[in-house]
Amino acid sequence: MSDYFDLHVNGLGYVSRLREVKPRNGKPFWAVSISALTGRKAAGDEEQSYVKFDCRIVGEEALRRLRVVEKEIPERAVLVGFRIGDIYPEAYEYERDGQSHQGLVIKGRLLKIAFIKVDGKDIPFADEEKAEPEKTSDPTPVAEQDFRPFEWLEKNAVKTHDHWVVKLQKEDDRFDEKRAFLKEQGFFFDRKTLSWRREAEGMAHVH
Repeated sequence: MSDYFDLHVNGLGYVSRLREVKPRNGKPFWAVSISALTGRKAAGDEEQSYVKFDCRIVGEEALRRLRVVEKEIPERAVLVGFRIGDIYPEAYEYERDGQSHQGLVIKGRLLKIAFIKVDGKDIPFADEEKAEPEKTSDPTPVAEQDFRPFEWLEKNAVKTHDHWVVKLQKEDDRFDEKRAFLKEQGFFFDRKTLSWRREAEGMAHVH
């Protein structure tokens, strides 16, 4: 049994504001807004509405797929199947008609883009040409099982006298996702040892 609680949101939504964010103090990253569909599926149903997410893109495959339709996003209806993790609400202030208002946005980490449709047309991806894995008796293929990042880190991080060290192979099915997670946790890649490292001074745990 896992020691951590996972919270993932899977759904369909329209994307907007794909952009590269360049903080003053920090590394640039890509972000995107998603208006997720909720309610009944019937077209035009009054019960259908949207939940807005503002996401930092951590899945490199997800970013590659969104970049394919980057030019279409501002002008056309771009629908995606998505997976978002680690969501949390964030309040912000804005002005309208000369008055200050408070809004609320749901932040999260965009982990996966399963498909993209532009004006209802499927967009193929080069990475989909890979052979499908053989079916097994396990109803949930290993590659599709939920990734529990902190549990994985706790099992794989080795502490030396001054660093936490993690080995990550490019052949790993979740290489991009794990690499992005390690970077978020402050790890850096050491080319001499071909491992990911993080200073251990003053830390009792890896998370």
